[in-house]
Amino acid sequence: IQEAGPAKRSDDDGATWTAITPPAGLRFNSFTAKPNTTTAYATVAGYTAGSKVYKTVDNGANWTPLSTGLPNIIMKKIILNTSLTNETLYLGTELGVYTKDNAAMSWTKMGTGLPNVRIDDLKINYTDQSLYIGSFGRGMWRTSIYVGNCHGTAKVWNGAWTPAGAPDGSTAVTLNASYDTGVNGNLNACTLLVSPGAILNIPTGTYAKVNGNIIVNESLTIQHGGSLVQVDDAATVTNGGNISVAKTTPVMPAQSFMTLGSPMSAELRSGAHANSYIVRKHETANFVPNAAVAAAFPMANNFADDDGNNWVEMGGMGPLAPGGGYMVFPQPDGTSSGSYTHTYNTGTLNNGATSFNLVYNGSANGSPNILANPYPSAIDADIFFADIANDKINALYFWEHLTPLSGTYPGYNAANFSMADISLYSKSMGCLLYTSDA
Repeated sequence: IQEAGPAKRSDDDGATWTAITPPAGLRFNSFTAKPNTTTAYATVAGYTAGSKVYKTVDNGANWTPLSTGLPNIIMKKIILNTSLTNETLYLGTELGVYTKDNAAMSWTKMGTGLPNVRIDDLKINYTDQSLYIGSFGRGMWRTSIYVGNCHGTAKVWNGAWTPAGAPDGSTAVTLNASYDTGVNGNLNACTLLVSPGAILNIPTGTYAKVNGNIIVNESLTIQHGGSLVQVDDAATVTNGGNISVAKTTPVMPAQSFMTLGSPMSAELRSGAHANSYIVRKHETANFVPNAAVAAAFPMANNFADDDGNNWVEMGGMGPLAPGGGYMVFPQPDGTSSGSYTHTYNTGTLNNGATSFNLVYNGSANGSPNILANPYPSAIDADIFFADIANDKINALYFWEHLTPLSGTYPGYNAANFSMADISLYSKSMGCLLYTSDA
């Protein structure tokens, strides 16, 4: 694009250039094109009302205006979402960002929270489905471009799909009747609405995967081993009915525990763990490695404190913070054993980035931070490590419950667990199981 005169295009990697003439009396100031086609979009400079954005389908020989709904302000940057098939465009102006697709008759202002400031650049990250916005004087901004952007044909479940055929990740889905992923099949959707009177049940080994927002106006039940996955970090779950997530322990001997966390945003100790006789939270700042354990297991990381004051009893109404790992004795008392189911149903489902402040006491061995999965689905450890927000975390440890309490193991209690039952998964080594008792 030249300051004066026509723009130019090349069809041979820049070897030759052909002039593109703008509509009469106008000057181009940005372009975006549909790859491997003759279709392109352009903005023009100036304050001519109704002459803001144009489209060509013949490599610029002819131009059609696409300016309905735009104010008479300066257009700065146009960009096409090439991952979609519905001609979704984003437009940076001197007063924020506008968007339209081929189903819309006019442009609309995009998003909330962005100041009315000049937008000089736009960039799509197709991996996280975000639009990155470069402003003049107000920094960089990001907004999701997936939530609500369901370009497939919407489908309704009334015991069968209307229109026929299973939905996919481009489809807005409404459940007007109950749906069981174990019976009716795994569910994929762009957005999901569970209508009054409908129940979405996700049993063990099945899933529902939703790219964007979820609204539950009746019931959503996720059984132990079932998964609900939301792709977009900015997507929300509106709990206008009942949402519950079940976690079932293996058979637990008396006085044994698990590290558990909540997939719900506002769960309490008195809710999911009301029948558990002990629930404790971890205070890493109080941790001092147990010298006797270190001597007995010199090759293992030491998760045993010198006096046990790193684990603090939780009161009956104590909140379960998302991402926090809690020591839960699921039995009703110190003599019972068995398998126990915990139901988390307070608040709404956690989604997106969950922050947890790590504590460092001067060494990795002296700084165990106890975390738990805050989501109603499994976590991919490799993706967890790859996230730049987790660059200080080099290894994840898992207690395997291989051996029972014993008075022969060192520690601050009369009977203790073996540090050899802890598995390690690291960034560099993959899965490494420490099995030595020496």
